[in-house]
Amino acid sequence: MLYGLTSIAGGTLGYVRADSWQSLLAGGVCGLILLLCGVGIFKGRILAFISLLGALLVSLALVGRFVYSSSSQWDKLGAYLETTLGQTAAVMIGGGLVVILLCLAALYFRRR
Repeated sequence: MLYGLTSIAGGTLGYVRADSWQSLLAGGVCGLILLLCGVGIFKGRILAFISLLGALLVSLALVGRFVYSSSSQWDKLGAYLETTLGQTAAVMIGGGLVVILLCLAALYFRRR
């Protein structure tokens, strides 16, 4: 759920700083889906399974998007991470990787 709030905040920040409706829409939609998945985890076995898969897929998409957009900055990574865009990408990549690992662990141990 925290990653969902982070996505909403990042989308809002993208809109405020760069007047980017795409950031606001994508961050809001992904954040809302992640929040719903977070709530769904506590609503029974089947819904928990679907929610874990949903959170996993959205997190994979977000990490992929931010890694792709940051890939042109690898040669000047230090300077890039000092910018708001670079810091947002780092938070979204790091948070997404945590969510991915936790979802995979929960799905794996759910079967045992």
